[in-house]
Amino acid sequence: EAAAAAAANNKSTTANRKRTTTTTIPAAAAAVVDEAADDVFGARAPPSKRQKMRAGTAKAADMSGILLGGGVGASHGAGSSNGSSSANGASSSSTSGAGYMTEAELQDRLAAEPAFVLWRVNNDEFNRRFRHQKVAKVVGDKLGADAGVVVAAMLNATRASEKQVAEKQSALMTEEEVAGVAMKLGESGVLPKLSFLAASSSAASPTAQVSAILHRIGADGLEAVSYSGTSLGGGSSYAVHMDKSVQAVRQVQLESVVRQKFGISGRRVLRLLFIRGHLEQKQVSDFSMLPAKDTRELLYGMLKEGFVFMQEVPRTSDRAPSRTIFTWYVDFNKSFDVLGSEVLKTMRNVWMRRRFEMERCKDLLDRIEEMQMAAALANSNANNNSNSNSSSNNGASTENKGNGNSAASTAAPPATPMPAFTFTEAQRKKLAMLNSVERVLTSSLLRLDDMSALYNDF
Repeated sequence: EAAAAAAANNKSTTANRKRTTTTTIPAAAAAVVDEAADDVFGARAPPSKRQKMRAGTAKAADMSGILLGGGVGASHGAGSSNGSSSANGASSSSTSGAGYMTEAELQDRLAAEPAFVLWRVNNDEFNRRFRHQKVAKVVGDKLGADAGVVVAAMLNATRASEKQVAEKQSALMTEEEVAGVAMKLGESGVLPKLSFLAASSSAASPTAQVSAILHRIGADGLEAVSYSGTSLGGGSSYAVHMDKSVQAVRQVQLESVVRQKFGISGRRVLRLLFIRGHLEQKQVSDFSMLPAKDTRELLYGMLKEGFVFMQEVPRTSDRAPSRTIFTWYVDFNKSFDVLGSEVLKTMRNVWMRRRFEMERCKDLLDRIEEMQMAAALANSNANNNSNSNSSSNNGASTENKGNGNSAASTAAPPATPMPAFTFTEAQRKKLAMLNSVERVLTSSLLRLDDMSALYNDF
């Protein structure tokens, strides 16, 4: 009985789904559908059906006459020949004469409507290319310029296959493909040329040279490129691990920030915890060769900033502090999130400081803007006067030539002089200070924007 009830329920659900299947009409075709409603249902059609057709919620069986050019069924007075022609996707003269609209005719009417093309910046593509540059740079700085060029060529060739910005791995490429792309991009000037191509005395082929570079990158601890087996053609396939390269860049940047805040000792402690894992405070002091007092201050200061973390290991179930071991460890993913949010806060502070400095010199900036506007207006008036004088002189010379007389062209009046504006010594110093501050703040924003993309977008 339960099985029979379930089968009946499924059957009724399927029937309801078929009855409620609808076809959505595009908004641009609303006028076309409204005009064709009279042909499909006739003038005596129920108002509810006419409203559904205008709203684009009519059933598929009712709309087949408009979208596919066939009959809508015997209930609407359409013949079987029209229905068969719509099933074949073809339009006939009898169908068009009955007032139905084929899909091609509908597309033609929609194409006649005025179209508006809107453009926007592809932010994902910018972030993807900046990420590729960062990966190629970290490989080139560690393993040489040729290694960076090879990685950049692989990323450039496989960019189209990436589905998201933070792609972990690139598409596979053989050694021959990598060599061909690297040489082609080097000849076109997109990437620097490989150094071994300039040396004509090199006995090895370009493919062999690129293969040696790929092996060297894969053997490095950075693991930016890995061997992924043999392709169908017999060549070795390689892929770029962008996530590992970006992770290495983030770690280097994090260590730089820790060194600026806590000195070389803080960087040493951070690397020690990253290599050795969980350590007690005394072990950290012994392995880093720092006094116990300095180690304690460093660890708690870095804990406050979110660079290191503490783990409680209780010896008993009551978790008493006297019977609990406290170990220190590093979690770079948490530290990266903390540093990314701190970078955004710093960018906000820099923007506020820049706006404050601009408000302090608002009177001078307004006067400079007025002077520039007055100069632009004066030049515009001078150009207009010159054009009007030249046109009048041309007319006069033409008239004189018709009369047989020669007249010298009148020179254009001089441009309107710029309004006099001078700065006092105090104003000059104020502007010089504003320029220096604005230059420093702008460069800081550019650097912070690079860090923000590294921790929040890549």
